[in-house]
Amino acid sequence: MSKIILSLIAATSLLLPSISFAQEVAQLANGNTITIQTTAAQQVGNGPVVFVPNKTYTYRVTVKENGDREFVRADGFVNHGTDKNFTPIIWQNKSINEKWRFKRLPQDKPLQPGMTWKVPDFRVSTSCGNGSAELTAVSEVGPEVSLTIDGKISKVTTIQINYQGTVSACGASWKRTYEFLISPQLNEIVSQKQINYTAGNSIIYDGDGWLVATVQTGDTKVAEALTAK
Repeated sequence: MSKIILSLIAATSLLLPSISFAQEVAQLANGNTITIQTTAAQQVGNGPVVFVPNKTYTYRVTVKENGDREFVRADGFVNHGTDKNFTPIIWQNKSINEKWRFKRLPQDKPLQPGMTWKVPDFRVSTSCGNGSAELTAVSEVGPEVSLTIDGKISKVTTIQINYQGTVSACGASWKRTYEFLISPQLNEIVSQKQINYTAGNSIIYDGDGWLVATVQTGDTKVAEALTAK
């Protein structure tokens, strides 16, 4: 762990100006293609939660001058988009209303390990109707993650953000957690997990996630609008 921490202290990135990396990985850029592996949460009894692979989706990345990025299918449909701070601003080709935006990063200073902050409350959609989420976030040094970049396995360091709080909707409240792994090298989220718990807070109600499986750099084109396995 000490070696990882030391490696996170010496060079620059748009996300973390003070971090250096042993392995050179370019930031996600306009025209790159990214493949995302979705996952589903499973739990047996009150045992550990396991995320199992589900479907894969491929998108072409559009990065704008202000840092906003869109993840676009081959038919031009914008599946989702985020701003430079990874706040979701587009979903299914439609702009997300400000009240519904999950502002994932600290609002007053750059992200780094060892931070704790209150996430601005935001609206959420649940199985029983619309509600609100109240979350607290804690950041720490995350694990190294292996990705396939231009056909080769590359390892990237990450910052892990753990969010925990309450969702309130339809006259009820329950625990929700998120886990994000952000790679300063790619300047992108490389993994996300979300879990909703039952009233006892140890048994999950549902959960899902996704992770970045591959990145193709250069000005590429998505051969198919949607790839599912």
